[in-house]
Amino acid sequence: MVIGILVLIIIMLSVRLFLNRRQLSSIKKQVEFIINNETNLEVSIVTPHRGFNSLAIVLNKLLKDTKKREYVTRKQEDSFKQSITSISHDLRTPLTSASGYIQMLSKGNVTEEKQKEYIQIIQSRIDSVNIMLNQLFEYTKLESGVYQLDYERIDLNAILCDTISMFYDELIQNKIEPNIRIEEKPLWIFGDASAWVRVIENIIGNAIKYGENSIEIELQQVKETACLSISNRTNAIEEKDVAYIFERFYTTDLSKMKKSTGLGLAIAKEFVVKMGGTIEAELNEGMFTIHIQMKTAI
Repeated sequence: MVIGILVLIIIMLSVRLFLNRRQLSSIKKQVEFIINNETNLEVSIVTPHRGFNSLAIVLNKLLKDTKKREYVTRKQEDSFKQSITSISHDLRTPLTSASGYIQMLSKGNVTEEKQKEYIQIIQSRIDSVNIMLNQLFEYTKLESGVYQLDYERIDLNAILCDTISMFYDELIQNKIEPNIRIEEKPLWIFGDASAWVRVIENIIGNAIKYGENSIEIELQQVKETACLSISNRTNAIEEKDVAYIFERFYTTDLSKMKKSTGLGLAIAKEFVVKMGGTIEAELNEGMFTIHIQMKTAI
């Protein structure tokens, strides 16, 4: 009797061991298939067992997360390739144009007036390339963490006024009379003065380049927060663009003809965030606005 019971137990254990081995083999094959193929299948369990069920849940979560990371990585790689192609084209265009004017100058049968005109065009093309290369270099430094910010107590009001004055000639040339609302008293914050100049330069430069002859600049203190808003009316930005406007290399469909790296606002965001502030964009009835908020310094 006892021997019969022992034999039965041994048989049951052997069957259980066989089923467990078969289940593990099945799980192994399923995982290998899911990893090596584009599929949304999940690991399934044939033999009801709490341990195997828990294992399947963990594996399915792990496989799902892995697939998600792979998808994000592919998207980033595709975006990077498209960005490199776009930047290469944007750099080649002004260089090709400059080369063409240099060839015309080299023919020697160009009037003095035309020579001056061609030289100005060549210079503008070179300046365009320099701006794009500088933005690429600056953004690379920011992304890699090499760019070191010097934090100090600074007057954002004074920095804003000085930076706006740098655009005086450009505003006159584009027949833009900015609407500026700035309090006369200093507005103190902690940050890097040079970084703030770059932030304001990039936003105002963007407004001049893509705007429609109107810029509004407002800086005010609301409780313990410095609030800076720069607005411009534009038809180069659509509602679908707003969510991506601060992404690197992003250019809107209507602004691609302007030849830009799409890094100006991305650089501005990097600086603002690194200095502890927030930056947002909105489009309201054709008026595009960038809002920046920073905690004031005592």
